[in-house]
Amino acid sequence: MHKIILLITLLSFTANAAESTKDLDVKNLTDRQIHFKVFELMRFSKYQETLEFCNDVLKQKPYNSEAHLGKGKVLSELKKWREAVAAYDLAIKYTTPLLGEIYYQKGVALDERYAPLEEIKDFLKKIGMSLEDIRKPLKDIEQSFKNKGVPSEERKKFLEKIWRIEEAFKAYDLAIKIGYEDRHAYYGRTRALIRLGRLHDDE
Repeated sequence: MHKIILLITLLSFTANAAESTKDLDVKNLTDRQIHFKVFELMRFSKYQETLEFCNDVLKQKPYNSEAHLGKGKVLSELKKWREAVAAYDLAIKYTTPLLGEIYYQKGVALDERYAPLEEIKDFLKKIGMSLEDIRKPLKDIEQSFKNKGVPSEERKKFLEKIWRIEEAFKAYDLAIKIGYEDRHAYYGRTRALIRLGRLHDDE
């Protein structure tokens, strides 16, 4: 009987999912309803409304992992990667069952085609270096760039790219270790290793 009641509740919620969220009593929504509302709004590409909904929920429930996760997803769609990562970090802090997916989504936000492999190779080739030369800590890479006479601003931009890829790798890796079996997590992890010149480290 409780399954039938739950199904009716979800169907009723679906029927109104594309409508305005202004009249929703967000304080009394369950995690399942918040998750479903975010899913439906994003399915209709209502990104601004999704963001407003998540923010409304978080005003009432600042520790709600579903709202932080939804906020991260919509900020990723809006190409606001830094803010998306911050939202995913809060979702990680306040949840346990969804950790695998959250780490994966965080990896995507950090990684999202930010530094194609060819772009990295071209930059390194220009200063007489290769992927082998960046298989070391960031501070050592920066010192190598200084020795090569790479201008400060160029160093900063490139090192931020490498940092993002390293953090993306860590997020993908944690998602997999936690048990998140989506193949895209494995693809993302491998892609990050390739761009860091560390693919053979994984063998």
